[in-house]
Amino acid sequence: MGRGVFRFRDDISRGLVRGWAPFSVGIVALMAAMMMFIIAGVGQRPHEGPSVAAVVAGLLLVVFLAGVVLQLSVAWFNRPRWCVPAYLREEIGAWAERHPRKAS
Repeated sequence: MGRGVFRFRDDISRGLVRGWAPFSVGIVALMAAMMMFIIAGVGQRPHEGPSVAAVVAGLLLVVFLAGVVLQLSVAWFNRPRWCVPAYLREEIGAWAERHPRKAS
């Protein structure tokens, strides 16, 4: 695996590759949330409550945060298994690689 722009240790780099799917979903949700915030801000009157677009944007931000948390969980612990690509599920996480006594 080639080294990217960020120089992480090898165990973290492999973990970031394992958790790419939930992170990608989170980034797409973030982009959609930004668009929904733009839509919600156009033409909104100050005396009205939050629009549907603003509520959807808030929910998409929660999806983004969940994607980031899942990506970090996969990188460090290789859990949950349904987020890890099938061919990488047998690898150990970065935390278990750094602390072999505590992981057993």
